[in-house]
Amino acid sequence: MDGYKDVHGLARGADGLWRGTAKRGGKTVEVKVDRAGRVAEQ
Repeated sequence: MDGYKDVHGLARGADGLWRGTAKRGGKTVEVKVDRAGRVAEQ
């Protein structure tokens, strides 16, 4: 399983979620991190 790498640009939004970009599977994707620390593509 390929995880997220090179996570950067994280900024906390008004909704409490962190958003930024990361690389996964050779592609750059937008990600969000919820309050429980779960990372998901947007």
